[in-house]
Amino acid sequence: MADTHDFGLDLAAPPVFYLPQPQLSESQMVIVARTSVRPERMAQEMRAALAAIDPAQPVDWAMPFVDRVGSALAPRRFPLQLLAAFAALALVLSALGIYGVTSYAVSQRTREIGVRIAIGAQACDVLGMIMGRALRLAGLGLAIGLLVALAGAHVMATQLYGVSERDPLTYAGISALLVAVAVLASWLPARRATRVDPAVALRAE
Repeated sequence: MADTHDFGLDLAAPPVFYLPQPQLSESQMVIVARTSVRPERMAQEMRAALAAIDPAQPVDWAMPFVDRVGSALAPRRFPLQLLAAFAALALVLSALGIYGVTSYAVSQRTREIGVRIAIGAQACDVLGMIMGRALRLAGLGLAIGLLVALAGAHVMATQLYGVSERDPLTYAGISALLVAVAVLASWLPARRATRVDPAVALRAE
């Protein structure tokens, strides 16, 4: 059987031993029950069973175990939610930044793109040229970000439960998300570049 974390979900389970209830001086006890019915119904049945044994014994509270775990995690939930909100904002700002920089690069290279299309460049060639540069920059930023995150991972260790601060799946998922955002943000202006009319681009110059 697995250990129970009575003193905190993030603390190692210490060695313990159990005594019969009559040998304990405590005036209260906790009963844990596993059930396949709704927790509310089980709580009512347990209250009724205890009242049948001794009507004078009060039942202070009864809650599903998932709520008990939730209350134990509540102190760290708010800072993590706040951090997630800032992370989402940073993701949106980075997407807008990639889009803006790529759009500006397309506008500055309109004549070049027109010339390339005029001499036979295909849409995939233009897409590769525009997106390649944007993705190289995004890849460089991602590599630097991963190094910084790994170096400072210990700062988040106290706020995590059930996952390592250097969990490879987490880093892989975040990296995939950032790459997807960079691809989308650079694809929109790159797609617009493939529609440049060579005649219009050259005449504009």
